[in-house]
Formats: sequence, C-alpha cells, structure tokens
Amino acid sequence: MMTGSNSPNDSGAVHDDPRGLPVGKTDLGEDVFTNSKPVEAQITICVPTWKDSADALLCSLARLPGADQCTLLIFDDGSVDADLTAQLARHVTRFPGPARLISAPKNVGRSHARNRLKALAESDWVLFLDADMQPDNEGFLSRYLEAVRAQSEPALIVGGFSLQNVRPTTETRLHAAQSSASECVAAAIRAKAPGRYVFTSNILSHRDILDAIDFDPGFKGWGWEDVDWGLRVAADYPVLHIDNTATHLG
Repeated sequence: MMTGSNSPNDSGAVHDDPRGLPVGKTDLGEDVFTNSKPVEAQITICVPTWKDSADALLCSLARLPGADQCTLLIFDDGSVDADLTAQLARHVTRFPGPARLISAPKNVGRSHARNRLKALAESDWVLFLDADMQPDNEGFLSRYLEAVRAQSEPALIVGGFSLQNVRPTTETRLHAAQSSASECVAAAIRAKAPGRYVFTSNILSHRDILDAIDFDPGFKGWGWEDVDWGLRVAADYPVLHIDNTATHLG
C-alpha cells in the first residue's frame, strides 16, 4: 500500500517522470504519479477507469468550487497505454488540490478498483465517480462538502445521476429512456428504497463503511456489484439520498 501522498512507494523514493511529475511504485507494482500538493483534504474523489481518459469529468472537477478542498485519486485498472497515462497525468498536474494517478499493471475489475481506491484514500469521506460522469452544476462539490460538515456519524450519501448533459442517439434512445424512468429519479423517490438506488457512479461514503463492507470481487465485467454493495450497506448504515446529480455520459 502507498505510504503517503508524497511517498508513493514503500521506500519513499520518488524520481521525476518525463512529464514533470514525481513518480514511484506501490508494493503491488502500480505506477504512481503525483502533483505532491500537501493540503489535507476533507473529501477524496476516487475515479476508477479503464481505457477511458475521463476528460469531461476531470476537466469539470478541476473547475468546480471546493476542488482545492478535495484530493483526487485516479485508478487506471490496467489499460497499459502510454498515451492514456500521459492524458491522465496531465489532469493530475492541473487539479487544484492534491492528486495522484495509480496505474495498475493488469486489469482486475471494477470491484478491485474501488476497493483499491478506498485503501489508498486518506480522508474520512470518499466520493466515488465513474469515469464517464460529469457534474450537473458548479455547486456539486460544495454541496457534498456541506453534507460532510453536517454529518455527525458514518453514512452513505447518494447524489443520484441524470442525463442532463447528453443527447440520446438512435442507438442509445431505448437505454436512455429506461435509465430516465427507473434510475434518474429525485432524492425523495430514491429515499423510499435507499439501498436499491445506490449506484457507485456518484456516491459519497464515510470510510468506516468502506472498511466494513468491501465491493464483492466475485462480480465480473459490468455486473451489479454496486447494487449488491448498496443493499448490504443499507442493512447496517444510514443511506441518505440528496439531489446532487451528475450526468452519465455513457
């Protein structure tokens, strides 16, 4: 495991990458790129990705109020693509708060990626955002920061998602209609079945919950590991639904 935001491998040795970022390795053989900013953050934003530059999401996050109060962690689950690594590293450089890119040597799966991000996060609150998401408004991070300050106990806070920033094509119209009807719903409706509407594309969790309940690595590919995880969380912890949506660009 990584030993600190400025010491990305067990020995603490860091050398310069050609892109100008300090780089090292974890004890799992992952490459780590960091902007070395030492600010202590209230929220760690965790973005798992595979063969996706996450440009829309990462550009949006860097511009949002409150970004300087957050840490950004990007986990590339074994894309093994030098050009993609360079793109993601540029986002690390530009992020206002502390930021790191962890590039794994092979693809393991979404549950592993999320569990790994949780293990690397250093704050009490962890915000999971999928690589193909985009916040719907400029108050996105500020609203989550306010929710953290108001919360006195570990909880799972679900912002929800929308299709606000996409235009369905002929190929995606049916999928969009299904998502709009069954998934892109207001917090008041989601709260009636709190575990059912936990989609890890946009959730803020206290790390006590993540430490107690892992994502099941038995799910492969595009499984239902987030719904399974949400139902298990709801059985033991408060699940709070708020209207703080991000668009599912995919």
